[in-house]
Amino acid sequence: MKQWIVNTNENTLHDSQNSNTHQLEPQTMAVLKLLLENAEEIVLRESFFEQVWGKKVVLDENLSRCISQLRKAFGDNARSPVFIKTVHKTGYKFLITPTPLAPGIKAQNKAEAEPIPVSDSQHLPSKYGSSAFTLFVFVCVCLFLFGFFGSNIKVDNESASSGYLDEAESARIRQLLLDSQYNEIFITLASPMDGNQQFELSLKDNETGTENSATTFVIQDHNQQTLWELSRRLNTSEERMTGVNDVMLILNAIAMSYQHSAPGSTSLASFKKYQQAMYRLDKRGADNLKIAITLFDEVLNDSPDFVEATIYKAVAIRTLNYYQLELENRDQRMLQYDLLLKQALALDPEHPVVRALTANFDIKSKNWIEYESTLVAAVEGAPDCAVCVRFLADFYVNIGLFQRAAQAIESHINNFPLSRQMHTLLGEIYTRQGNLLGAKQQAGILKALGSEEASDLLALNFNIYSQQGDVDKVTALLNRFLELYPNFDSLKVVHDALLAQDLEAATAAVEKLPRLHFNFALSVGKVDAVFQRLVDNVSSGNLRDLGLMHGWLNEPTELNRYYTAQLVALKNHPDMPEFLDRIGLIDYWITTERWPDYCVDNQYINLRPDFCDLSFVAQNLAKTKS
Repeated sequence: MKQWIVNTNENTLHDSQNSNTHQLEPQTMAVLKLLLENAEEIVLRESFFEQVWGKKVVLDENLSRCISQLRKAFGDNARSPVFIKTVHKTGYKFLITPTPLAPGIKAQNKAEAEPIPVSDSQHLPSKYGSSAFTLFVFVCVCLFLFGFFGSNIKVDNESASSGYLDEAESARIRQLLLDSQYNEIFITLASPMDGNQQFELSLKDNETGTENSATTFVIQDHNQQTLWELSRRLNTSEERMTGVNDVMLILNAIAMSYQHSAPGSTSLASFKKYQQAMYRLDKRGADNLKIAITLFDEVLNDSPDFVEATIYKAVAIRTLNYYQLELENRDQRMLQYDLLLKQALALDPEHPVVRALTANFDIKSKNWIEYESTLVAAVEGAPDCAVCVRFLADFYVNIGLFQRAAQAIESHINNFPLSRQMHTLLGEIYTRQGNLLGAKQQAGILKALGSEEASDLLALNFNIYSQQGDVDKVTALLNRFLELYPNFDSLKVVHDALLAQDLEAATAAVEKLPRLHFNFALSVGKVDAVFQRLVDNVSSGNLRDLGLMHGWLNEPTELNRYYTAQLVALKNHPDMPEFLDRIGLIDYWITTERWPDYCVDNQYINLRPDFCDLSFVAQNLAKTKS
């Protein structure tokens, strides 16, 4: 097909123009094979599930992930496809009819490809200022955030699907970093647009020599644009190992990055600004958001029909309201947000990101399935849309489908390897599932991406150690959090009282909070008040309290035993069945045959006693299981 050669026996996809060979996972090759056998015809989603997975129970996201991997290999774009077209709510169509391979022609095996050398060249890049780390706010980690540059680091057959570095090459890089006595280390990665330039490691000595001195790691692209930068103390063997592990983790994340090209008539320079703006948007904070808005303006001056830039400028403006609360400007920003969404809607009403942001969940019409379908279609149409993936994952969390929520992010996380928001969300979902090992891995990525003092990392670690029952670490984290954010000191009063098993003091502290706190109020037994908050918020279309209602699927510990017991009481509130029925959630569970994880997974059932045995659930759940 064009320059591509497919070998279904060896699960390879070979590009004869540049001699690149992609090793596909068996299921991904099976999906491609079914597409090829029905080229230029629509293959129904059901056909994929029947012929690729057979009798196994799989999620829609499994198919979406295979399609995403194929598009990545072909360099195809879901919005203007050359190879694979999405047929909305139906299936997929392969747009090119393949021809049999002529006798004697053989696709090059990936294992035969030349390895890419690693150089320990001492040629130094251009000098940085006195503090390289302070320049971080001016550089473009975003170039890899949404994958504009792809790493040319070689990957072996076993790890090709996940994008991790080749084992031997990874070991060589690691050893160079461990042995280095330099205070600035520059690692340069090649862009696929410059195939002659591969990989360079440069070391620079600043001769600081003090006990508290730190080494600054800087990862650059081939134009010496900084992609990622972090300072670490490496004065002990433990510190050195931790710092080098962080560098290797980021290199692996970059190696997993997808390649994308500038859409439509957008110039390369504008697209780079767009990537920088997206990085700032992901970092949040008032200063970053203002920079993002300015960059989006510059992009839109050059490309006024760039739909994504229009949408994400709107998101940046709306997000700024969380950091700057003055009423007059807040109203103006919301007006700007609405106008920009209308502009994007006028530019391309069927654009996946437009559909995701304008999708309307209406509790009165109980459009659960329709809303979910809209988000799923948006993610399929734009797998690199972080907002789309986040909205879908949030939806699944809110209705108790934690496993689906995790899979929605896992199958797209390669598109956002350096996004703090996506790694934070995945870590939070893992914590809810009781997958504390997975949550700690995400915490490790967040630490490598920035500071151990960042609020998202502190919050994730707080939840992890709370579920583990580690009182000392939770207390230390809470104290550090309050040093950085003293406005939350009233919450510590509640926490300390609960830890001391003084329910009277905890209740008094909860009643002094400016508004009802869902988890703390539940912990002190205010079940009726929490239930009423749940009813009020969900009835107005805000589903977040439904997610809080499902709680965390962990065994009770010293830190959360009151909360866990009262969570069961909330779930068994006498008015809960009528409420869930009235908002249509029970109908959704019945129609889709998808029940909260703790209703169908034996390891979780004992954590929610009686809830899934209630008469309104038990009868239909029995039908589903049968």
